Amino acid sequence: MAYQFTVTATSACGQSPPSEPSAAVTPSSTRGTIENPLFYPRPPRSVLVGAAAPIWITVPGGGDVILLAESAPSQRFVVVRRFDTGSEARASTSVNPRSNTVLFARNSNGDSPHEQIAVRSALALSGRAQAGQAQVMGSIVPGRAGVTIRICSVTKGQARQIDSAVTGDGGRFSAAEPLRAGTTYIAQSVSDTTNAAGQSNRITLGN
Repeated sequence: MAYQFTVTATSACGQSPPSEPSAAVTPSSTRGTIENPLFYPRPPRSVLVGAAAPIWITVPGGGDVILLAESAPSQRFVVVRRFDTGSEARASTSVNPRSNTVLFARNSNGDSPHEQIAVRSALALSGRAQAGQAQVMGSIVPGRAGVTIRICSVTKGQARQIDSAVTGDGGRFSAAEPLRAGTTYIAQSVSDTTNAAGQSNRITLGN
């Protein structure tokens, strides 16, 4: 059903004649005012590769919303979740990104601001010692080639780079030269567009 409205003015002099009728208005049955979705609280700024990143989406007025993500090196957003936020106007989920990821939520009214999650590489370091020398090797997750690795010695809690390597097939790497036994070592990956920097476990190889 459509309605029209008129306006009158009242003062000490009396009441004015009614105005011309307004344009016809048909009331909507939509619940509340649908606004752009928001991430609140905001997602974590960084996570370790494969770890769960909690996501909370708030939609003032409620309704359907979709979550889209773009994970490096891809440059295309894909739908990863669909929600009906219901009367609480909130939805929660988690994602397990393996590379740097950008997220946004979308409903019928528009898009939320974009949020970026930096994903730190995971490194595993191992080695063997013989005749006073140590051979250090390891691997990185995600296991991809071409990642620069810093190999560092650790003394009194301070890391100092002593060698570098570049990952090969499957993300494996090794120090170019034998290192000194009896020393503690760690490995660190260098940030790139796909993953944030990560750090390995510490190893101490015998004399």
